[in-house]
Amino acid sequence: MARWGSTEDESTQPLPGDGLVSEPLTGVTRSITIDAPAGAVWPWIAQMGSADLGRAGWYSYDRLDNAGVPSADRVSSRIPAAQQGDVLVPNPAFAWTVREAEPGAHLVLELKSPPGWFRIHTTWTLAVTPAGDNRSRLVERSWWDVRPRAVGVPFSLLFEVVDFVMMRKHLLGVRSRATANWSSLRLRRADAAHCPCAVSEIGPDHVGAAPSLIELSLVPCRASRESEHEAASDAGEG
Repeated sequence: MARWGSTEDESTQPLPGDGLVSEPLTGVTRSITIDAPAGAVWPWIAQMGSADLGRAGWYSYDRLDNAGVPSADRVSSRIPAAQQGDVLVPNPAFAWTVREAEPGAHLVLELKSPPGWFRIHTTWTLAVTPAGDNRSRLVERSWWDVRPRAVGVPFSLLFEVVDFVMMRKHLLGVRSRATANWSSLRLRRADAAHCPCAVSEIGPDHVGAAPSLIELSLVPCRASRESEHEAASDAGEG
């Protein structure tokens, strides 16, 4: 569970966020291959956060981590890119907070519980890297510490199972969304290439992705409209 989908190199390579939890009780690294370039995957990462804050959700089990609101199935220009210091859940006292954000590359989240006898400190790094022609790897790493250790050790054993179930669903959710969006975009680009009069409209630069990876909408080309009009006229005359 701790290395699900990850290679040996991915499990041991340094990632941003390593070291933020000074004495971790447990660390996990999980990864997945996505049939879309890194620039088409990053927008899905950068818009993550609670639906209660108007963000896209976590692409996991929404009833458990997103107040039952379905996670977004498209990239929205209305959701700002996650930036350092942003709080991604409604309760700022116990919330995922953006510690570091490098557009197109990685996002580091950190969570600390309020002071008390039971304390949790955890980080979550999401790193997107190219993996060949129009493919990428999404590598995610979490570290956590739970105090007091007498409670933290059994808690961590249980939490690792829950974390695996949620994280696996999340990784698969990102993959399915990014792959479907990229495939659709490629088809629409191909349609545009075959229509010399097509008009393409590229959406605004959003959450660190290249504008060409955001949205491509087409209007019927003039030649097609004229052809359809002539066919209708001929049919009327007949």
